[in-house]
This record gives sequence, structure tokens and C-alpha cells, in this order.
Amino acid sequence: MFRLIFSNEDEDVGRVVFGESRGEPYQTQLAVAHTIYNRVHHTGYPNDLMSVIHATCDQGRYQYETLDDNGHSSVSFFGVAV
Repeated sequence: MFRLIFSNEDEDVGRVVFGESRGEPYQTQLAVAHTIYNRVHHTGYPNDLMSVIHATCDQGRYQYETLDDNGHSSVSFFGVAV
């Protein structure tokens, strides 16, 4: 089934996967997605998706470094933010 509209969780997972593995082969991108979902099921991490994605380190930086990038939550076409 094709979905045009995604949930916020889908979008956040996609942005992390893209940011952490852009330009990498599909298997590498899939591995990044698996780290997110594996952490949800691990006792050492929060047990919900959004908390895992937005978890921070001791220094206040995100565990997924792409979230520290100011352009993470913006979309651009041909270098122009929209």
C-alpha cells in the first residue's frame, strides 16, 4: 500500500536515517533504521520510538548526530529552504 502522508514518527526516522547514512548503500541505511528500532527494545534505552530518536548524551548533544544539524528539520529544493 502506498502512503502519501506519513506520521511524525515516520518522518523523524526517515530524517535520522537520511542524515546518518546519506550517500550510503541501501543496506547501510537499513542498518541505521535497525539501530533505532533495536534501541526501542533494549532495556538500556527508552521504550518508545520518539524518545530513542531524541535521546541525548551527557553533553546535551543528540545520540544521532544529524539532529544537532540546524538544517535537520528543514526541507530544501535546489539549496533553497522551504
